[in-house]
Amino acid sequence: TPTITAVPSTQTICSGNPFSFTITPCIPGATVSWSGNNHAGSNTSIVDSISNTGTAKDTTTYTFFATNNGCISASSTATIITDPLPIADFNILTSPAIVGMPVNFADNSSLFGISNAQTAWTFGDGGIGITAAETHVYSTPGTYTVCLSTLTADGCIDSVCKTIDVIPAEIVVPNIITPN
Repeated sequence: TPTITAVPSTQTICSGNPFSFTITPCIPGATVSWSGNNHAGSNTSIVDSISNTGTAKDTTTYTFFATNNGCISASSTATIITDPLPIADFNILTSPAIVGMPVNFADNSSLFGISNAQTAWTFGDGGIGITAAETHVYSTPGTYTVCLSTLTADGCIDSVCKTIDVIPAEIVVPNIITPN
């Protein structure tokens, strides 16, 4: 029985990212037919994307075969494993944020079955960090945009930004004197 192959035969992608297969029939001039992910076609390449809004990896199988002059190849399959995207989130643990004092940040991202991820912080004043729990000191008062990006081992990424108000560290003494 003639065979048909797809390259690559298995791929892992992030939800919503495009992927492609090249299908090669061993029957010269054959018509290739394929189906999967509620799509079907008759060409030698598959370009598609799959969304996974769940909390676990999802597997989609594409099936294909070739025909030529009544000769039909055995069907073959290719598999797409779709990772859900992480949901980046963090908490600002220090309130109020005061100039010259440490401000603590904690990664609170949802990774959906993935035990670890890389983190990257920007603190809005040029400072950066790469651990899940970061401490940062602001040198001037103002409103800063703090961003966290979470990257999984399979390359899925999400980012979130929040603002933080940093207040002066000075003590304001009232200019009123009372008898007591």
